[in-house]
Amino acid sequence: MPGKRRRGRVGAQAAPGGALDLNRIVQTAITLLNESGLQRLSMRTLADALGVRAASLYWHIRDKAELCVLIADKVCEDVDLSLPESSWEEQLTMIARSYRAALLKVRDSEQILADSPPFSPMRLQLIETVCRWLADAGVPREEVLSCGGLFNNYVLTSVQEERIFRRMAEERGGGLSSLLASGQAAFHDLPVESYPMLASLAQEAGSMDPEVQFHFGLRVILDGISSRIRKSEKANLRTSVPRNRGIGRPHRK
Repeated sequence: MPGKRRRGRVGAQAAPGGALDLNRIVQTAITLLNESGLQRLSMRTLADALGVRAASLYWHIRDKAELCVLIADKVCEDVDLSLPESSWEEQLTMIARSYRAALLKVRDSEQILADSPPFSPMRLQLIETVCRWLADAGVPREEVLSCGGLFNNYVLTSVQEERIFRRMAEERGGGLSSLLASGQAAFHDLPVESYPMLASLAQEAGSMDPEVQFHFGLRVILDGISSRIRKSEKANLRTSVPRNRGIGRPHRK
């Protein structure tokens, strides 16, 4: 009696003797992504690149949505979570740097992660690590997931903007420095009577390097989280210390 057709699942292994395995499928999909982008990636183009029929591919993976979940998990696998002991801010900074680097290696990966459910193993491990560090730092329990989501969304949107910025530089020619110089010139040419503040920032506009801006924004977010922690600690201190209003007052007869 023939076995049932297996539907794809995250973490599933190829059937014994099969010509394909999930690792090969995902690696080939990432190669296609880097060549042509997410819009041109399809199950048919992936099957062609693998040299198999589409039916063979569907034995392993249900559809493009599930393929994207696998790609997202592979991206998160490259995020370094084995970090040396340090403060929670340094830990999250190192994770953010590694997360950014992993995303930049795979074209359109930030869109894939934004559109895919975050329940694959390596992605859950990343979320678990970030939330654990936030909780250990003193972020109130009811704010841990919100702060973790803010951290994740910041990295994703920063990479998306950086990719657009670098693509513009490539299309214009001359590289990143040339694009920054043109931006500086554009600010400088603004009519001062209409945009006095922006015109005065022309020099700063020429130094908006994506990596520098990424670390600046990350610092702002971490400072904000640190402020929330201090606010929570003060609130807890007020509620834990009893008010002895009668102490030190003269006794009335």
